[in-house]
Amino acid sequence: MINRHQDRQVDHSELDATGKTVFDGIYTAPDPRPYCEAMHALDYAIPKHAHPMFSALFQDYREQSGKESVRVLDLGSSYGINAALLQFNMELPELYQRYTSPEAQALSTNELIQRDRNDYYRQPTHQTLDMVGFDISAQALQYAKEVGLIVDAVQANLETDEVTTEQSEQLKNINCIISSGCIGYVTTITLEKIIDVCAPHLPWMGHCVLRMFSLQQLITLLQAQGYEVEISPELVPQRRFASSKEQKQVLSRLLELGIDPTGFEDQGWLYAWLITAKPL
Repeated sequence: MINRHQDRQVDHSELDATGKTVFDGIYTAPDPRPYCEAMHALDYAIPKHAHPMFSALFQDYREQSGKESVRVLDLGSSYGINAALLQFNMELPELYQRYTSPEAQALSTNELIQRDRNDYYRQPTHQTLDMVGFDISAQALQYAKEVGLIVDAVQANLETDEVTTEQSEQLKNINCIISSGCIGYVTTITLEKIIDVCAPHLPWMGHCVLRMFSLQQLITLLQAQGYEVEISPELVPQRRFASSKEQKQVLSRLLELGIDPTGFEDQGWLYAWLITAKPL
């Protein structure tokens, strides 16, 4: 008997060590519905703001390398949200609708997988990308791979573990690395290990980094490894705060970092920097 989808509630009062709401449960569901329900409710929008940067990065890489196909590692890829938006003619509201509609809620996970596999197979792609997912959630990666959003899945926590031989094979031919919100949880420890695996070539990078996380270690690492780092003057919104408690904690953290939240986080949203890093 196939289990039907069951909602997973997010406790908005539970904060992690950084001061952000804990969303762990929605990343380990067998399909994207709990994730999309929770993120849609908070107007999670950073993928749409990041994608012009990502697309420009890929195009610059193509022009310099002469390659048409780009192998992209999506750090913190979860269920392949970036992969779906980058590869197909789809906007974020449309993607949310795919998984929050009554029709989607009525399906079993197996039925949802079959629907997505069929739909994505039929959609023409507008990017020549080989998307590789990187996440600690085996469930999220499995879904993204089963429906064809990613060509390979790296399930790892390189903050604590070393790169295995299998993971090294998966990572060594990466051309570009992107992230749309995981930096801060994924630190320079992980990035340095991936860079070492890719040596001697340096993958191009595009990252969205929440202002509540210090940039200094990231910039220092990238420059030491031979990158030119560019920080966009534009700040982009990630999502609304899940609670007044979360906002209070993040505002406190920003002030500790010497960052003025006026006009940004004090208005009820988390904000991020857009960072690109290209080899010198």
